[in-house]
Order: sequence, then C-alpha cells, then structure tokens
Amino acid sequence: MSGNVPGGGFDFADTVSATITTNDGNGGTSSYAQIVIGSTSGLCGDAGAVPPIDRKGSRAIIIELRDITGSQSTAPAAAAPYTIYPNTGSEPPKSASLMTVGLDNTCQTVDAQTAQAQSGTVTLTAASGGVYKGSFDVTLNTGDHLTGSFDPTACPALQAAATNSDTPRCM
Repeated sequence: MSGNVPGGGFDFADTVSATITTNDGNGGTSSYAQIVIGSTSGLCGDAGAVPPIDRKGSRAIIIELRDITGSQSTAPAAAAPYTIYPNTGSEPPKSASLMTVGLDNTCQTVDAQTAQAQSGTVTLTAASGGVYKGSFDVTLNTGDHLTGSFDPTACPALQAAATNSDTPRCM
C-alpha cells in the first residue's frame, strides 16, 4: 500500500473476505462483498468468536463492493471496476466503499485514524467462493490518497460478525 493512512501507516498482518447477506427490510435479502485488511493476525477467528473480538490498538481498512440493480444489492460475481460511492447522489451500478478504522487500548474508535473514501476506484480482479482479490486507488475525506492491493483468504465468519448484535469483546 502507498499513501497516507490517517493516524500514520500500519503493517498488514491479515486480509480476509466474504460474501455478506443481510435482510433488506422488505422480506428479501441483499448481499455484498466485504474485504478486511487488518494490522492483527487471526481476523477470521476473531470474527467467528461469540461475541466477536476487537483487538486493542488494531487498525484496519474495510472495503465493501456491491452490484446495484434498482433497489437490489448483490455481491460481485466477476472482475470489474467499482466506483467509490460517498453516500450522496445516485449509487453507481458497481458501487464501492472503503474506510479506515483504528481502535485504542480500550477498543474505542480513534477519530484521528478513521476516514472514508470520497472518490476513486476499487478494481476487482477475481471473485470466487467469497474470496475477492483486487486493488484500490482512492481519495479519503481527509484529502489523503491511498493505493494498494488485496489478496485475502476466505472467511465465512465475517457473515456472523456483520450480523451479530452482541457488543464485541475487547482483547
């Protein structure tokens, strides 16, 4: 990765991805791809714990990708470029979000390490079995420019973490 991550750079220890399916509120479901690039190892085990585990002082980049058709959202099935959607205006048919997060020693979010992509592209190069590989070139709401790539391992436990309403354990 290159560029400035808010709060300073960090070393990546683990990268995982999964297809996340949620209730769409209308009796159906929506899905999206989630990729987590983290500063701690064992991300999948932490996501699958009950309740999920947040690691003290950890940092992460979280990417979400979705194909939009009308009001329906589905996880990507093939390689394609995805446009960052900053939650204003019409959502693009190939929609992406990217955020950086950091936790302090009590697992509270550190504002100086948190940012959202406002523009740019996430290019998906492969999608199979919940594994989403690709690269990103984005500008954050802090004005920082980030580029990088991701080659995650499959982590079906991200589904449980994404839909779990329990407060995560801080370790």
